[in-house]
Amino acid sequence: MNQPFAFDDEGRTYVNESEILRGQMIVSAAGISLPADFAEKAQEKADLLERRLSRLEQALGLEPICGR
Repeated sequence: MNQPFAFDDEGRTYVNESEILRGQMIVSAAGISLPADFAEKAQEKADLLERRLSRLEQALGLEPICGR
């Protein structure tokens, strides 16, 4: 039986690399992939959320969470 998780010497849990590779092969074989502009749209959404957070911080008189 193949275990999807592994443990290091310090007791931390991580995903077994062979399971990740196997999952990638299953998904790519099924023809499933992210849209070509996925990263661009994700960055646009992140920028929008950052601007909204900045406006909320200013309205509430808070120090910025993210240092610029």
